[in-house]
Amino acid sequence: IYVNIPFCQCCCFYCISFSLKLRKTEKVLSNYLKLIYEEMNAFASVLKDIQVGVVYFGGGTPSLLTEKTIEDLFGNLRKKFRINEHTKIIFEASPFTLNHKKLDLLKKMNVTEVDFGIQSFDQKVLNKNRRPQNVEKTIEIIKYAEKIGIPSITFDIMLGMPYQSIASCLNSLKKAISLQPEGIYINEFLPLKYTDFCLENNVYSKHDMLLRESAAKQADKILREAGYLPSDQGYRKNPEPEERSYLTQESANILGLGFGSFSHACGSLKYEMAYPLKEFFEKVGGAKYFFSDMGKKLKALFDENKKLEKLYKNTKRHKNSSRIYVGLKLDINKEMCNFAYSKLRNISFKEFKKIFKKDFREIFKKQLLVLKSLNLIGIEEDSLVFFVKNIAEEKVIRTFFMDKEYIYNALNSSSEKYDPKKDYLSIIRKTSRLLSTTGLR
Repeated sequence: IYVNIPFCQCCCFYCISFSLKLRKTEKVLSNYLKLIYEEMNAFASVLKDIQVGVVYFGGGTPSLLTEKTIEDLFGNLRKKFRINEHTKIIFEASPFTLNHKKLDLLKKMNVTEVDFGIQSFDQKVLNKNRRPQNVEKTIEIIKYAEKIGIPSITFDIMLGMPYQSIASCLNSLKKAISLQPEGIYINEFLPLKYTDFCLENNVYSKHDMLLRESAAKQADKILREAGYLPSDQGYRKNPEPEERSYLTQESANILGLGFGSFSHACGSLKYEMAYPLKEFFEKVGGAKYFFSDMGKKLKALFDENKKLEKLYKNTKRHKNSSRIYVGLKLDINKEMCNFAYSKLRNISFKEFKKIFKKDFREIFKKQLLVLKSLNLIGIEEDSLVFFVKNIAEEKVIRTFFMDKEYIYNALNSSSEKYDPKKDYLSIIRKTSRLLSTTGLR
């Protein structure tokens, strides 16, 4: 189960998430949770006999919830679904919206992991990215979580943020390692169109991208030397085969609760719970605050939302229903490609066979033959072994397993088309020399 809390205390300069700066916190959150409880009621009877493996609270900023709303939310989840001592409960948190009382409550609610959105331990970088986070207070709240016995503590660290040098990136990473979390998840800054960075007409140059890529390579080395091993989406001291697979829609059955969340029935169906933005704002009672705060981002989101608005008006709904679900029937071949691409590093042939009733080695026979002949991978009884030198090579290997239609669409949406007369090998070598001469290796 994935519970989405799409609200934040602030809109960070770099953020790509759909999240809304929130005022009048208690009223809006209370109204929003009523919508989530409606969804729970809709699915409770269907899923009553299914053991829940993971509950993940993401967003947005789940730690923005008050102690009362946290308690209510956990209580309703436990009433409606089969959640017990075997269920992993993971809670995303920003350090500046947590306090001792909230952490005590999360411990009481049997949360198994708190994922701290640290991003950086450089105060100047945090300030310039409009993140109201104090480094000293962040360290204090992390140590308190450790003191009260939260079973697992993990960090999110960002590389290549605006105004962030390589030295700043790596110093933050080393500081994170010194605090000994169970896991560290690396997120590279993506200058997508709905970030304030792009909406304010800033440009992320090719040189910035080279810096970010170099930081990622050095981060990989530092983390491995510190005893952290790659897992599905980051690095952990003791990675489990299924670690964080519940966040990858292609790899698990997920029930998404809350505005903008996705649900996924593996090999069958994907759907989104969605309202047009205007109606959503009205339902949670915060329209005037959102409209006054969001500016360019809100306008851009409204423009994007017009298609959904039209669909919503033309959809026949039950008279007592306030929900709408936008569904997509999935093709089994695309599902297998998506699964392979997203879980390749930790692929299990047995898991693949269990889900798709097919042999991974037979479905991807050509890809495996080519990669094995190039001595880039090895094939063991239930998994693959990688013989790659760096992250870039691993990314290239993963593209072998992409769905052909996806690759075709990606190429056609790119601003730079493939040119058969262009010497791409020379460009790669030139880039490598640039990385060397600028000291970015």
